[in-house]
Amino acid sequence: AFFACGGSLGMGKKSRRTRQKHLQAESYRPDPDVLRLADELFKRTSSHPSSGSAKDEWDEFVAIRKLVDQIVEKQNLRPAAFQAEEAASESSSSSSRASRFPAFREWLSANGVDVERIDFAEFPDVGYGVKAVSDIQQHEIFLVIPEKLMITTLTANESELGPLIKSDRLLQGMPNIALALHLLCEQCNPDSFWRPYIDVLPKTYATPLYYTIDEMKLLEGSPSLNEAMNQSKSVARQYSYLLQLFHNHPDAKGCCLSQLPFTYEDYRWAASSVMTRQNKFPFNDDDFILALIPGWDMCNHCDGKISTDFSPTEHCCKCYAMKDFPAGSQVVMFYGPRATSEFLVHCGFVYEENSYNRLKMKLGVSKSDHLFAMKAELLARLTLPESAVFYISCGSNPFAPEMFAFLRIFCMTQDELLERLQGERARDLVESLRNPENIVSDENERKFYSFMQTRCSLLLRQYKSTIEEDTELLSRGELSVCATLAVRLRRQDKQILIKTIEFASSRLESLKQQSCV
Repeated sequence: AFFACGGSLGMGKKSRRTRQKHLQAESYRPDPDVLRLADELFKRTSSHPSSGSAKDEWDEFVAIRKLVDQIVEKQNLRPAAFQAEEAASESSSSSSRASRFPAFREWLSANGVDVERIDFAEFPDVGYGVKAVSDIQQHEIFLVIPEKLMITTLTANESELGPLIKSDRLLQGMPNIALALHLLCEQCNPDSFWRPYIDVLPKTYATPLYYTIDEMKLLEGSPSLNEAMNQSKSVARQYSYLLQLFHNHPDAKGCCLSQLPFTYEDYRWAASSVMTRQNKFPFNDDDFILALIPGWDMCNHCDGKISTDFSPTEHCCKCYAMKDFPAGSQVVMFYGPRATSEFLVHCGFVYEENSYNRLKMKLGVSKSDHLFAMKAELLARLTLPESAVFYISCGSNPFAPEMFAFLRIFCMTQDELLERLQGERARDLVESLRNPENIVSDENERKFYSFMQTRCSLLLRQYKSTIEEDTELLSRGELSVCATLAVRLRRQDKQILIKTIEFASSRLESLKQQSCV
């Protein structure tokens, strides 16, 4: 599922159809300078900063982005992904995205989809989505999409990309990349069966792949910054590899992407389209395939319950209403219990009322700790590593059971460890560590909450602004779409950290009062 982002890339003046014929006639060859830069990009994205420090990782991101920008500058032709689109719109009086939804709706209807109760419309703050034409009651099926309309990894294998997918290990091991290339091939085909669907896809997204360096810097302090930089690095590496693949691999010769300019902007668009919309559905009982599901993927997110089912016998995706939707209202669905950072990085939106939001926190027992061996053994009995990523949540209790257990062991004395490693009640005591109410000792609890109070305070200081400053900045309405999302996300991060500090402080105060009784 996805969030539809507004906006589109500008159209070139030269006809796509004319340019495509010209390129085919001249037997297109990539610019040698682009190939050289792509080779440099592949080497750069295949290495890691020696120190692993935040500064080195940022410097690496900037260097990669500058290489990408050089490639984009060299690729001064309009992205091939939009050639077919421009050719198709030559005789049209309007090429706006909105004008293409009626044809998309007709295509769905012609292929057996009942769209009488829904339509597609633009909504404030969220972009395009699904609108109820008539009242839809909770639990009613409002949309059924047959498998034949889906763009999947199976249709990719059956397409012109099939021979290349079968022979290339990357495409075999990363079906999302194969799906992105399949979508790109269909975009280049004016006569694609999926043309009405492709025509209503956003032409640009608000995922971090589209952030400027300054917009990315707004995430400084947030764990999301690292995720966003890793995403950018990964996609840049994929592109540099694929460019060489289409240039050199014999099984790529029959693919349109080897005959037209395969630009970074092409691939960024296709990767973002798949990233924001891909879903798994069951195949052959115990396996899954990736799919883009036309129409269904127009539903925006809202907290609730999963209300979609795939019928293997009827070979279709069924969407049930998770609540009542009056006529004229937006029909939404629940994408799953994801953190806001996941929505931002992979879907390109920030949901403010996210009751499942959580913040990453790395914790580990130092090997220089003289009790390291005992703590590691006790953690192993709970199948917990001595170093791991945990999450603090936005709920009333920010700590998950596993985090309670880890931090209690982290703060244990030698006697407390021995009692749980060798004592008669060792097994019971170990199992109780996950329970928030079963404390090890008052002193252990004090260490635990004092540690978290200090840790969250330090993390909060890594941000360059306060919640109040973020709110004031957002109120001006002067930020770009991507900058707005970044500021909204970092504000949510700080809200979790402050709430966790307050929770730890209240527990410490309770312990203090109990000790005075």
